[in-house]
Amino acid sequence: MVNFKPTRLLKIKRFQLDGTLCVQLYQTYGQEVAPYAALSYCWGGDQPIKMTSENICQHLTRLNYTKMPATIRDAITITWRLGTR
Repeated sequence: MVNFKPTRLLKIKRFQLDGTLCVQLYQTYGQEVAPYAALSYCWGGDQPIKMTSENICQHLTRLNYTKMPATIRDAITITWRLGTR
C-alpha cells in the first residue's frame, strides 16, 4: 500500500446566502487529510483554469467554479453530495 500525502487539494464549501458551491485550493503542508477523493482525468489541450505562481494566492481564496470544465464541475458536485469536502 502506498502512503501518499497530497500537497494540494480542492476544498469544497457551500455559500450560506445562495447555496452555491465554493471551491478553493487547500495546501496540506504534508499533514494527513482524510477523507479526500481523487479524480483520474486526461486534461487534453489548453484549460480555462491553470495554477501559476502568479495566481496561486487567488486560488487559495477561491477558484471560479463556473469556468471549470463540466467534467470537473460534475466531479466536485458528486464529491460534495457524497459528503467529502
